[in-house]
Amino acid sequence: CKYVVHDQCAMKALPCEVSTYAKSRKDIGVQSHVWVRGGCESGRCDRCQKKIRIYHSLVGLHCVWCHLEIHDDCLQAMGHECDCGLLRDHILPPSSIYPSVLASGQERKTSKTSQKTMDDLHLSTFEALRIDPVSNTHPLLVFVNPKSGGKQGERVLWKFQYLLNPRQVFNLLKDGPEPGLRFFRDVPGCRILVCGGDGTVGWILETIDKANMPVVPPVAVLPLGTGNDLARCLRWGGGYEGQNLGKILKDLEMSKVVHMDRWSVEVIPQQTEEKSDPVPFQIINNYFSIGV
Repeated sequence: CKYVVHDQCAMKALPCEVSTYAKSRKDIGVQSHVWVRGGCESGRCDRCQKKIRIYHSLVGLHCVWCHLEIHDDCLQAMGHECDCGLLRDHILPPSSIYPSVLASGQERKTSKTSQKTMDDLHLSTFEALRIDPVSNTHPLLVFVNPKSGGKQGERVLWKFQYLLNPRQVFNLLKDGPEPGLRFFRDVPGCRILVCGGDGTVGWILETIDKANMPVVPPVAVLPLGTGNDLARCLRWGGGYEGQNLGKILKDLEMSKVVHMDRWSVEVIPQQTEEKSDPVPFQIINNYFSIGV
């Protein structure tokens, strides 16, 4: 929700009302606006086009999904339905994610504290959630290596969690790529964005091979740090330099899918009595050429 407070004010802050999934399958369907006070960075109302005067207090409202910014007085003129804005092709709105099975013996509580406990214990692993994507969209699965590019990876992770649904953005240092691939396994038309260097991209591609997905989704690269030859060859640039991530997502939406050979190289040593290190198993991403 992008709500910012002092450390000493955190315990007094209002509880976040933003949910990242529908509470049951009967609640999926049309997504509604979710308005949060403040956060109007553009300073202009998307309804009346007049300036939103920002003082020392929280002024105006912004939708956490389509990122529209409006005056308080313009709220009544806005419809309830949210189309997720300019990034609708990539976003998985909460109305597209629902819990498949609640744990036996557990009852859904009405208090915010009990609800948060339910979310943390039973739904954070993604195995308890299912995806029913919006038609004619291409939900984006984002993998971020926070260690890549110094502090860049951490900032990119936070920004994508704000631009998209946090449930489609995965920190590779926590559980690796497997939970994300399982979560998106049966999502038609999905795409993958890998934020990291060539080593991170190779890790994701190898995991996709092992996952035996029904359809292998196309993979784009946001190059972080050094060692980004693959990103250069695919025309994503040699490194991320703080460009607007929203624009990068729009470029990804319009990008062309190309096929890339991946070779499994097995070296069979000659029979010898000399002791030596075992021959490593190699995967080569043939995105340019192999020479001798």
